[in-house]
Amino acid sequence: MTLGKKGIGRRINTIGGKLMVTFVLVALIISGLLGGISTIISSQSMFNLGSASLCEIAAKTSDAILNKLEGNKKMYEVISQTASVKDSNIDLNKKIDYITDIVKADNLLEIGIADLNGNVQFKNSTAKVDHREYFQSTIKDNKITVSSPMVSSNKAHNGAVVLTFCAPIHDGDNKITSTIIADIKVDELTSIVNDVKIGNTGKAFMIDGTGNIIAHANTDYIGKLNIFTEGEKNKDFKDMSSTIKTMMSSEKTVSRVKVNNKKMVITNAPVKGTDWTLIVQIDEDELFESINLGKKLMLVLAVVTILISVSIVYIQIKGISKSIGYTTKSLNYISKGDFTNPINIKLINRSDELGIMGQAMNNMQIKLRHTLNNLQENVQKVDVSSQNLASVSEELSSAADTVSESVQDVAKGAEGQSSDMVNVVYNMEMFNEVIEKVLNAIDEIKSNNDVIYNLSDKSNKDMNQVISSVDNVTTSFEGLVKQVEFVGENISKVNNIITVVNTISERTNLLALNAAIEAARVGDAGKGFAVVAEEIRKLAEQSRSSVLNITNLLNGIFDEAGVMVNNTNAVKDEVFNQKGVILNAVNNFSNITGAVENMKPKIEKSKELGAKIIENKEAVINKIQSASSVSQEVSAAAEEISAISEEAMSSSQEVAKAAEELTEMTKTIKSNLSEFKI
Repeated sequence: MTLGKKGIGRRINTIGGKLMVTFVLVALIISGLLGGISTIISSQSMFNLGSASLCEIAAKTSDAILNKLEGNKKMYEVISQTASVKDSNIDLNKKIDYITDIVKADNLLEIGIADLNGNVQFKNSTAKVDHREYFQSTIKDNKITVSSPMVSSNKAHNGAVVLTFCAPIHDGDNKITSTIIADIKVDELTSIVNDVKIGNTGKAFMIDGTGNIIAHANTDYIGKLNIFTEGEKNKDFKDMSSTIKTMMSSEKTVSRVKVNNKKMVITNAPVKGTDWTLIVQIDEDELFESINLGKKLMLVLAVVTILISVSIVYIQIKGISKSIGYTTKSLNYISKGDFTNPINIKLINRSDELGIMGQAMNNMQIKLRHTLNNLQENVQKVDVSSQNLASVSEELSSAADTVSESVQDVAKGAEGQSSDMVNVVYNMEMFNEVIEKVLNAIDEIKSNNDVIYNLSDKSNKDMNQVISSVDNVTTSFEGLVKQVEFVGENISKVNNIITVVNTISERTNLLALNAAIEAARVGDAGKGFAVVAEEIRKLAEQSRSSVLNITNLLNGIFDEAGVMVNNTNAVKDEVFNQKGVILNAVNNFSNITGAVENMKPKIEKSKELGAKIIENKEAVINKIQSASSVSQEVSAAAEEISAISEEAMSSSQEVAKAAEELTEMTKTIKSNLSEFKI
């Protein structure tokens, strides 16, 4: 038993076991949630459907009761309006016989006529009903009323439950003279209520506004049991009593109640025109019977689904577990350094992530095996090379000793050569100072020459600007002459126009004179015209006078314009003469500039020759300094070579020692590689 528990524990601790447990738990949780949700939804749907059915049954039953009551009311209302009943001269007993013959109902117990004081005359008895609510309502409202079912107080009825109709009888003035009182059995109402059968437990009963049961399958309750009073006395009916009371005072029509520890669903439907309420009830277990069956079927379906799912998952997990086992086995071999065992072909051929893992492991094993092979070969080569390195280091130590002695001799010769080179460099520096003084003098000559050149060039440019100004003045004078001549021509044209205007004014004056003569010839009728003619003549005289003044002014302007033209031509000739003088000065400045320009190449050439001398001197000094530096470097290099030779001897000894250590390391690596199986 203990081994079995350990085996189970090991299986659960595997990946497959954990996946199986997780899947089963998830499946149970999901199935439980779905089952619970579907049960709640279906229960609510069934409750809503059952409630609707109960409400519909209650409403139809209530309508059937109402139709029955209205039929009886209509019958007694018609009877009360017949002439034989309304006629006060007919004997009361005859009226009762007449009404009895008309009704002929099996459920009729007794019928009579009551006066306004409530005294009822039946066929074989009398009664007093003035205290009855139905009688008072009929007298007050002048309409037919019906009482709630109640136990008859008439001993002849043997305690039967009766329903009393009270219909008013009117005279010719529509005044109430008496009422018809009819006691009938409630069998018809009870039969309607008892006909309500819903399944095995669904039934109905009816109460009035005070809670008295007025229709029930158990006739002992009718008129004797008050549901509200019973609820106060009996806790088993308290829930139903309070619920019905609430339903009658609100719009709620369907409720759940508990009676004698049994859950029920009830609904109510009021009977219109009365304070009666029909109650329809059914056991909740029966209402939800199909739901309970559905729960069982759902449970079976969930169990079957889980079993099938678990089986499918088990098959999948079993395959995964095998592949993981193959992987674990191969990794175990690899961890021990054994690369000879191949990866299981089933694992490699899988098309999922485990297959990818198997392929990766196979590739890794092949590459590691190849790497280890190469490593063993390289270690063998390193071992051989380390032995060769030891012998080479010994030879290198001997050669370094010989080189050190030769280098010391070279260093002594280089020191003497370096001292001679220093003296040569000093003499070249003195020669360099003389050459630099000559070049400075040439630079001063060049600077003065540049100043002369710049001044002559500037003067040349200034004279060119003067020439340009002279040309501009000449051009301006020529334009001025043309403008003055053009003004003279315009003045001539204006003179011609003025001549025309003068002619027009003379003719206008003549016309005005003729008009004045004609106006005088006409007499008084032409006085206005004569005045106008006189004004025109005066304007013509003024125009001629103005024209003469303008002509005189224009002639003066014309004469002055001629003088201006002559003066302008004289100035133009003088400017032209000055231009020749300026051109001669420009030519002289150009010759000076050319001479200075010719000196510049010669100065530059002299400077270049001096620069080349300095450059060659610098090259000689550089070469001497280079030779001196080389001598110093050779001396220093000889010392360094000597030091390096000594270091090489020391290093060769270290290399020999390292070669021995490398040999030992290769032996260790060989020993470690021997642990791998490839």
